[in-house]
Amino acid sequence: MVVYYRDMLVMTEDGYLQDVLLRFRSGVFAYTADISKAFLRVGLQEMDRDFTKFLWVKDPQNPNSEIITYSFASVLFGATSSPFLLQATLDTHLKKSNSPYKTEISNNLYVDNFEGTTNDENKLVEIYHKANRELLGANMPLQLWASNNKQLNQIIEEEFPDYKVPHKLKVLVEYFHRRIEYQVGGFQSFTSNHEKITLLFQQAI
Repeated sequence: MVVYYRDMLVMTEDGYLQDVLLRFRSGVFAYTADISKAFLRVGLQEMDRDFTKFLWVKDPQNPNSEIITYSFASVLFGATSSPFLLQATLDTHLKKSNSPYKTEISNNLYVDNFEGTTNDENKLVEIYHKANRELLGANMPLQLWASNNKQLNQIIEEEFPDYKVPHKLKVLVEYFHRRIEYQVGGFQSFTSNHEKITLLFQQAI
């Protein structure tokens, strides 16, 4: 059984979105990142591009401009099948990997989001390096890293000098009628099922 809600994969035979969310709540040290331009990195074969054609004007400034037919060369952002195609591409790469972290990386990916927690600070740093290396090898580089761990944040800012790790760590996932947002902070607040739920975690030193 595969369940979709608003074009989002939310459940398979082994669980999926709920597993990612539950695992994210289980550890002390949290980390998040996302894949840079993930859908644009999944190409379409030539024979499939005919199904993605669209019309555009040659000169947008000219009302009498010639109409040109284009087609997408990569997976469309927003298409119903796109999350599946991205996930299948990532799964295929990770199944061929020899990395001891490939299962953990796969389990903590949701569409183009990578998020998880651990209780081991050394493992946290190791996950950071292994995930970066593994997904870069698939031409799916991770960006916008953030954590509630000072050591990892220092490493991130050293390796990405033009990027400032945010003070608040956000994990946004739409789950049925509920939007869940995790932030680094000092308290918890809950609202109704149809409103935003904000979980504010203590800074983990």
